[in-house]
Amino acid sequence: MNKNLYRLTIVYWVLFLFKPGWLIGYYVPSLIFLAGINKYILVFLFVSTFFKKADYKFLLPFLILCAISLVLADNTGAGRPYLKLLFQYYMLAVVTFVYVDDYKKTNFLLNIIICHFIFYGLWGIVQNGKVDWHVRLNEQNAFGPYMVYGVAFSFFRLFSPGSIVERIVAYSALFLGLIGIVLTFNMGSLLAVSILGIYLFIRTPNKLKSLLYLCLMFLVFIGTINYFTPNGTDYFQEIDRLINDSGSSGMGGERLFLWRCGIRAFLRNPIFGVGLNNFGVLLPRLTSDAEISMYDISFQSAGALWGFQLHNSHLQVLCELGIVGTIFFSLLLKNFISNNLYMRSIIRRNEGNNLKLSHLKQFDKKNSLIKAYVNIYALENCMVVYAICGLFYNLLFYPELWILLLLNENLKRNLQKSVGNDGAKPVDK
Repeated sequence: MNKNLYRLTIVYWVLFLFKPGWLIGYYVPSLIFLAGINKYILVFLFVSTFFKKADYKFLLPFLILCAISLVLADNTGAGRPYLKLLFQYYMLAVVTFVYVDDYKKTNFLLNIIICHFIFYGLWGIVQNGKVDWHVRLNEQNAFGPYMVYGVAFSFFRLFSPGSIVERIVAYSALFLGLIGIVLTFNMGSLLAVSILGIYLFIRTPNKLKSLLYLCLMFLVFIGTINYFTPNGTDYFQEIDRLINDSGSSGMGGERLFLWRCGIRAFLRNPIFGVGLNNFGVLLPRLTSDAEISMYDISFQSAGALWGFQLHNSHLQVLCELGIVGTIFFSLLLKNFISNNLYMRSIIRRNEGNNLKLSHLKQFDKKNSLIKAYVNIYALENCMVVYAICGLFYNLLFYPELWILLLLNENLKRNLQKSVGNDGAKPVDK
């Protein structure tokens, strides 16, 4: 029975990541109902955990805090869809912890995730830096950051021992991510992947190998620009325009204006915040037509700002969830960092305390501990991407962050099971 429920869990993850219901519904609108089937699967799996030894504590305090914040909000209707999303992520965490219960299963799930970056990267090439049928990735401003996640997740997999197929998958996800970033003509994504490249070089013990991979990435990036835009002029002209537009006027001025309004929203209710997704609802009351006219921005009036996003995930937590929510959210991030460091210590203890990425060649290609070490770094890289892209985009309620938190916790739990007190290495069941 558990084996069947595990298979159903994997089916749900595939539906959740690849969105076949959206794809079919886009081209055959009468079949759009297929997009909702995965929710019924998740509810069934969640209910089935009532009869198992399940952990319901992960994410629960933050979920309850979000519910309290929403109850106190001016407009509860604006935040209810996002509370439902958080509850779906919570259910997915519970289900995954119960049925993806050993390291081999976690590694298989991570392989599905890297394959889904390849899937969307291919669609991005076909549809010029976006995925038309996807509800969120159908615009370049959303597709670009998503591809940065793909680059971050796949980079350290190039250091992982494995078969030729695994290496092809890693290279494919990396290069398709870079191509997708170019096709978006997106300044935020370009800045994010540039900062990420510096971070990857700093974090990799094997500097020479890291530098070679980064140079290869740069060549792919330049080659993509020259292939898709004649002599690269269109791309660099657009980036130059975006840079000029990111000052005190234009797009940069608009975001600074929104961030100032975000601080005002926080001061309006500093304890529990203004409520989930309530910044845009309150925005017309946080400014005035007279103030808007003082800035060189494109906003026409205060009333026209209803529903605008804050364009900063970190400030969004403070603004919409207040000091209490920020503390709870910070604890989630602290838990991620602590687990990540703890997992590395587990693996190093089991490898004589001398395991480094620069030493991977010393180990057998089937050593699952080495692959686990690489996966830990991959998750860390993706969290860095969230921190960078979160400065420019509203990413708080998108699934990437919650998938990272969930997978990091799941990997830690399964490594603890696989590596016993006797120092044994993970055993694939």
